[in-house]
Amino acid sequence: MCAWFITPGLLQSLNAQTLAQQEVEVVSVIEARNEVIRFGSNASARIYLADENLNPSGIVDFIDRSPSVVKNGQNGLFQMFSIRGVSGHRVQTRFSGVPISTERRAGTAASFIDPWFIDYADIVRGPASSFFGSGAIGGVLMTEPKFFTGIEVDLGYEADSTQRNQSLGIGSKHWSLGFSNRSAADGESPAGTLLHTGFQQYSAILQNRWEHSNFQFAGLLLSSRGSDIGRSNIFYPQRRITEVVEDDHDLLNLRVSYGDAWTADLYVHEQSLKTNSIDIGINQVNVENDSLDWGGQWGSTWTNQSWSGEFGAELAIQDGVETSEYEIDSNGYGSEFQTNLDAAQKSYSLFARTTFDMTRHSLQFGIRQDWLQQEAILQRTKNINKLTGYIGWQWFINQSWSISSELANAYRAPSLTERYYSGSTARGISVGNVELKAETAPGFDLGLHWEQGSNSFSAHWFYQSYDNYIERTVIDSDTRGFGNLQDGEVTGVEFEGSASWREQ
Repeated sequence: MCAWFITPGLLQSLNAQTLAQQEVEVVSVIEARNEVIRFGSNASARIYLADENLNPSGIVDFIDRSPSVVKNGQNGLFQMFSIRGVSGHRVQTRFSGVPISTERRAGTAASFIDPWFIDYADIVRGPASSFFGSGAIGGVLMTEPKFFTGIEVDLGYEADSTQRNQSLGIGSKHWSLGFSNRSAADGESPAGTLLHTGFQQYSAILQNRWEHSNFQFAGLLLSSRGSDIGRSNIFYPQRRITEVVEDDHDLLNLRVSYGDAWTADLYVHEQSLKTNSIDIGINQVNVENDSLDWGGQWGSTWTNQSWSGEFGAELAIQDGVETSEYEIDSNGYGSEFQTNLDAAQKSYSLFARTTFDMTRHSLQFGIRQDWLQQEAILQRTKNINKLTGYIGWQWFINQSWSISSELANAYRAPSLTERYYSGSTARGISVGNVELKAETAPGFDLGLHWEQGSNSFSAHWFYQSYDNYIERTVIDSDTRGFGNLQDGEVTGVEFEGSASWREQ
């Protein structure tokens, strides 16, 4: 089977300061299998890593085979991506249902999850992604872990990046265990410029599944240890060297299901990130970030002839989000530790969605209510209450052709760093803004679809407007802050097609 994807657009026309830059991305890919999943009235992609003829160093190296997913930001293990022209905290990432959060300004790279542990990735794009709450404006990346049922071994080496990996997976019907060691040396740009993209990462994952009466249980424990992770900059290596010396993660997820009636998840995710930034001949700044995320979700699905739906509740806590720094001057004298951030966020949510299928039409509705509280030591507590929703419609003209439309309102709460952080970063001094407002982003999607047998084609025109867009502001030559820009918009077109044939 062969599939091709082309994204000739992603034409950004954002009407404010740094948003004014226009960008056109073109992606053309041939791959083995890319299933289509339905969320709302839009077709989103499901990509199986086992079918990819590549050895990715991270998740982004294979999800960019989906329409409208494009790499952006710095290279290396912390490579980021955009969906439909937006990235960072405007794209949400989940692993086995667990929301992955970070206080990195660039957003969540999920780089601690070794691609060897991933079975498949769902990329939900379009207005209906607002169903997932804060930060799901551009879309949602949802990855599911691989459950090994035998013995699998993977050894890899890439000469151009000197990347190496040694991976092992073993398991049976009820348990699965995976190990991976992945490393890379510094690389080069096409122009021959040295890129600080080397890294070392050790990971392990343990899963268990069992049943008792009508209950199904599943447990997952993921542990990752990263070190010597380079972060490229234009001054490397003569003037500035920035390196993550420690990137540690421990994630535990427990799931209980009662037949097809309901499913509940409980999770804990502890993470620690230590970064050293050296300005040659001036100073060295060591920054340490720690946080403990925990929460859970309960959901129930139902089906009644032409009606189907889901409803539930979600709890997400970011606790003990702390950032401290320690500076060493050119003479080797160190300062005392300075706390730049000591904050927490609590989020409580209720959600529901339903689909009503008729002979020639399909209607979808979704709604979500979020209550967020953000607080920091010696700072004002901020509360955000947001009601979001989407409505979708699809008209099946005949057995091959259909038209879809979708309308939604999405939002993004300011990150704790944007609101409360004050101190050094890899780009200089950063000062938070307690008075930041939440971004709001209504969106619209219009699609045309054709499907005949195993062949298909679709085209989408999408539009997203922004109010209170959060962006960096310049305070002085070495200090940056955050502010709400007045407005902005993203408009784009997207084409996708697939074809299959059998050799005779």
